[in-house]
Order: sequence, then C-alpha cells, then structure tokens
Amino acid sequence: MRLWREIHELTFVMTVFKDNDILPPIDLLRRSFDGKPLEEYKDESGRNFFLQLRAAIYFLRIGYRIELSNDCDVIAIRKHNRIFIECKRLYSEKKARDRVRMCYQQLETRLASADRHYGNLGLAWVDPSPAMQKNYFVYTAYSQAGARHAARMDLVFFWRQWIAKAYEGNERRIFAVILQMVWPSWVAGTTQVVTGFTSYVLPERTNFWRLWKARRLLGEIMSIEEE
Repeated sequence: MRLWREIHELTFVMTVFKDNDILPPIDLLRRSFDGKPLEEYKDESGRNFFLQLRAAIYFLRIGYRIELSNDCDVIAIRKHNRIFIECKRLYSEKKARDRVRMCYQQLETRLASADRHYGNLGLAWVDPSPAMQKNYFVYTAYSQAGARHAARMDLVFFWRQWIAKAYEGNERRIFAVILQMVWPSWVAGTTQVVTGFTSYVLPERTNFWRLWKARRLLGEIMSIEEE
C-alpha cells in the first residue's frame, strides 16, 4: 500500500504539470528522483525533495514562478509578492513539534535577511504521512468522501496532539502552516486503491486585512484538491 501511495503521488504531481502545460523546475525534479523510494532514509534528499516539488505545483498552477536556493526549500514569486516555503516531512510523532519549530525558525531567519524588492511572506508546508501511517496502510469506507473525512479527522488529531503550540514567535509574515496528508483508500463499490491529498490549513493570527488576504490566497492554492 505504501508503494501504491508513492506511485499515485507521483502520478498526481506529473498530471498537474501535463494538464496545465506547466514546465516543472528541472533541478528540483532531478533531486526528487534521486535516492530510494518510500521512507527508507531520513535525510533531506529524494522523498523530501519530492515534497518540495509537490508544494511547488500548487503555486505553479496559479501563475507563480518558482525559484530555488540554498536558503529556502521553495520560493514562489508572482508580481510583487514573494513567498518563502519551508517543507518538512515528519517521521516521528515525538519529534514532530521540534521539526515544525525548526521550520518556523528557518522561515524567520530567511525573512529577516530578505531584500524588500518584494512583499515577503513565509509558509510552512508539513507532511506527517510517514509518522501517521506507520501502523495502518489504507482507509476503508462506504464512499471516498467518508474516507476523506476520516483522514481529515486524523490529521486534526495529529496536529492537536503532537504539533500544536510548536512555535510562539512574533514574525507575522509567516502567514500559515499547511499540514498535508497523502492517504490511500479502498471504498465500497470500487476494485482499486485511490490516493487522496488532504490538507489542514492554519492561518496565523494577524490583523484582519492580512488574514483576509491570506485566506484568499490559501483558498486559491488549495482549490486543486477539490477537483
């Protein structure tokens, strides 16, 4: 089931590039396919680069261009707006809070050193699938909607139990954290496993105007999961 999930995740990413006539960032694509499949290693290569590629396509699809640097996983730019995106895969529940805290600290450092040619924002993109699915492999339900609801409830529970209050900083430009789960399901009336992508989006506390703009942007980005 894990291998099936990996194949479907790859298919999902490449289909978005194809259907929207988007050229993938070649360097990131090359890094993503370097290394072993599944969660056989825990360094910042291979599967972790694929998470960066997955995050990048959400922005590529709505007209952002993507840049890569050694200081940040993904940089999305559109007009006068620039978003620094830090990606983290979680392999352990007990280390989840520290990993998310590290993600915020990296964003804070990057924003502090960024030039002001653009309006700079920070976004944390976290995939807890490896940590959450160590003891089970597939969701079963009467419908795909039921499986998605179960996955979302697990995602919310994981956040509250293992990550909540991971960071209490003052950098208001870090406008949200996206907790994204990749989950396989097998529902009634079907003969195959289907992989879904469910995100739990948490806009940070900020002033009303910035929160409204953040919610508009997040809704635009996440519309890909509704299709």
